[in-house]
Amino acid sequence: MADQSFTNLDFENVKQNLKNYLKGQDRFKDYDFEGSNMNVLLDVLAYNTFQNNFYTNMAISEMFLDSAQIKDSVVSHAKELNYLPRSRRSSNAVLSVSFFPTDTPPTIVIPEKTKFTARCGTSIYSFYNNEAYIVKPDGAGNYVANDVNVFEGRYIEEFYQVDGTESQRFILNNNTLDTSSIRVFVKENQNSIIETEYLYRDSIFDVDQNSEIFYLQPFRDNRYEIVFGKNLFGVQPSNGNVIRVEYRLTAGESANGIQTISLESDIDGISSTTTVVSVSSGGAERESIESIKYFAPKSIQIQERAVTENDYGILLQNAFPEVKSTSVYGGERLDPPRYGKVVIAAYTNDNEIIRDSESQRYTEYLAERTPLTVEPIIVPAKFMYVNVASSVFFD
Repeated sequence: MADQSFTNLDFENVKQNLKNYLKGQDRFKDYDFEGSNMNVLLDVLAYNTFQNNFYTNMAISEMFLDSAQIKDSVVSHAKELNYLPRSRRSSNAVLSVSFFPTDTPPTIVIPEKTKFTARCGTSIYSFYNNEAYIVKPDGAGNYVANDVNVFEGRYIEEFYQVDGTESQRFILNNNTLDTSSIRVFVKENQNSIIETEYLYRDSIFDVDQNSEIFYLQPFRDNRYEIVFGKNLFGVQPSNGNVIRVEYRLTAGESANGIQTISLESDIDGISSTTTVVSVSSGGAERESIESIKYFAPKSIQIQERAVTENDYGILLQNAFPEVKSTSVYGGERLDPPRYGKVVIAAYTNDNEIIRDSESQRYTEYLAERTPLTVEPIIVPAKFMYVNVASSVFFD
C-alpha cells in the first residue's frame, strides 16, 4: 500500500491505484473487478479519496501568498506583512465656481461637504469638497473660486460605544468605502459635545502612549477595521467613550471622465455657474488579488521608505492607482544638474498631463518617505512615438 500513489487529483488514476493494490492481494489475485459489486465500492472509495485530495490541496494552497486563490486568504497573508490592501478610490475633479450676488458681500463661503451633482449619460453622481473655500471679490468685483477639488461619493457615519472589553472590535460595515476619506472622532460619552479627532497612522514611528491616532487593518469581505494603540502605541478609547467614524462611499472608476458638474443648490441664495477645469479622474476599484500578491512582498522590503529608484515607483503606484507607470532618476542627470533631487516622471491611466493638485499630493506623500536631504520632484511623462516603416521579404 505504501508504494501506491493516492495524492493525485485524477479520479481514474486513484481508482486504478486502488485496483492495483487489491490485485496484489492473494484473495483478489484473479478477481474480475469490472461489472462486479466491488467495482461500485471502488468508485465510492476513489470518489472519497479524490474529494479528500482536492480539499487538502486547496487548503494547503491557501496557506501561502503565492498560491492562495481566495481574496480573504490573500488579504490575511498581506496583513502579516503589514500591508493594507487598497480600497476603492473616489474620482476627483477640479472646478471653477463663479458667483453672482445681488450685493457686494465681503466673502462667500463654500462650506465643507457642499454637494455637487455630476451627470454622465443617464448616470448621476454626487461630488463633495472635503475642505471649505472662502471666495473674495477680485479687482473687478467678480467672485470666482478657482481650483475647487471635489470627490465623488457620499458621506456616511458609524457610531460605536466603547464597552471596555478586550474582545470589542470596530469593524466598518461598508466595503465600497474610500479609506483615504476615513476620519475618526472620539468623545467622552453620549452627552458630550466635544470631540477629539484621532489621526490616521500607518506605522508606529514617532508614536507614544499619548498619541491620539488610529490604525487600519483589513477584514473579511473587503471591509476594514479601526484599531487603536492599546495605550502603548496610541491612546485607547476608554469605557463609555463614543467613537464616530466618517467616510465616503464611492462608485470607483465608473465616475471617471465626467465633464458636467454643478452645484446641487445655491449657496446663501446666490446663483452660480460651474466650469470643469479638469474632468474627473483617479477613481479606481479595490485592489485585485494579483496586485496584492505583487505589492505586499515589495512593501515589506521597502518598509514605507524610498531609498532606491524602484522604491519611489512602488510607493507611488501602490498609493495612487491612477499612476500606470513611472520613471525615476537622480537630479544629477538633469541639465543643469540639481543635486539632492529625485525626479519622478509619472504616467497616469488617463494619458493626461498631471494636474498641479495631483503633483502636490504625490510630492507630499513621497516627501514623508524620503531621506531628509532628498527632495522628490514630480514631472509629467514625455512620450516618444515611433513610426515604423518595414519591408518584408519572403521566399
